Amino acid sequence: MSDNEKYAKMTPREAAQNFFTACSQNNWDEMVKYWMASTVDDRMKGYLGGLEIVELGAPFQSGDYPGWFVPYEIRLKSGDTKKHNIAIRNDNPAHRFIVDGGI
Repeated sequence: MSDNEKYAKMTPREAAQNFFTACSQNNWDEMVKYWMASTVDDRMKGYLGGLEIVELGAPFQSGDYPGWFVPYEIRLKSGDTKKHNIAIRNDNPAHRFIVDGGI
């Protein structure tokens, strides 16, 4: 990625915020920069597209997981809310945070 330095400097919270913001705006080109795959399937687009960020908490580490967990609450386009911890890690060759679970 040509602008990898910008992404490599992000904190776990900034990366989670940007990931959810990209989803809220249906900006899949931006979202995939934080995604564990090189594309986003229609099922995920339907699920995450147009979401609203209600709250993002303070990142924390736990157990043997090499990344971070960021507590979140989102409101999906369906109106349902989801509270969970997004798992995000940067132990990849680009050293930028990608979503590893918790969606």
